[in-house]
Amino acid sequence: MSINVSSSDWNLRTVGGIKYKLLEGFPTGSFEDETGSIEEQYLIRANQLNAFINESFPSVGVFGGYWLFNGKRVCPHHNRMFTKRVTFEPFPKDKPADPYNVYGGLNNPAYTQNVKVTISYSVDKDQDSDDNDNETFLTVTADTGGEWLVVDAGELALWGSGANLPGGTVVEEFQMPATQLVPKTQWNVKWPKFPNTILSDVIERCRESFGKVNSKTMPLFQDAIKETILFTGFSYSQEWSWREEGPSVSMNMTFDEKFIEAADVFGENVTHQHVYRPGKGFQELLMVDDDGVGQNLYKNSDLNKLFK
Repeated sequence: MSINVSSSDWNLRTVGGIKYKLLEGFPTGSFEDETGSIEEQYLIRANQLNAFINESFPSVGVFGGYWLFNGKRVCPHHNRMFTKRVTFEPFPKDKPADPYNVYGGLNNPAYTQNVKVTISYSVDKDQDSDDNDNETFLTVTADTGGEWLVVDAGELALWGSGANLPGGTVVEEFQMPATQLVPKTQWNVKWPKFPNTILSDVIERCRESFGKVNSKTMPLFQDAIKETILFTGFSYSQEWSWREEGPSVSMNMTFDEKFIEAADVFGENVTHQHVYRPGKGFQELLMVDDDGVGQNLYKNSDLNKLFK
């Protein structure tokens, strides 16, 4: 294997401008039905290793109180493969490497000035950071179920239409109880890991929105309409990381969707602001204070801002 170790002759560059040489025999890879992996080996300058690691696994950007997730480095050969692991070793191996200059090895002839990095890529969700949209990086799951209500048909219930009953009669029954399923969807949103430095800002936003319903349509939940999404809780854990920002944070948020189309209940759309009244059906509840001012059961908030 012939290797040109003079970086002045290396023509390839990463998106961040780091010069490298793709080693002979690479890339390699394998694919299955829905997944796959690719591996590359580069030569890079030892003093560029830290920059390469940070380009491969970028930190969250914070700008004026807002944060923006950045995608992991994309495989140059396949835009649905993202960096999973980076390993490095001295090159050549007849000398030690000192990429972090712990021993003053950078520009010291006693140390090799190049390192060989092995990059493993794997399939991941789209991480296009060009759209400046944090929702690209969120993992959203849904679990649909419902709540059973014991309802009644009002003062008088009619069975059948006459045509499908013996003798063509309609059976009348008073205060007829029945059960009805109110459809609900439990949404779970998992964040990518983010630095502990912005945790207090995230918690503050959660506290402001906790127990409130969406005031606007939510694209993240398949365009759920106003007042159908209730923010029901969040959980987080801290994990120690190699990053300079300190520990990283994993967070999950939970939301409850309640929605029945108007056509299905012979009235208006049923949301979290509606309560079932025996004999009356679902009606929007207004709670009136001493001054005669009405207020909905749940306060509204722009829940989309939780992810900005």
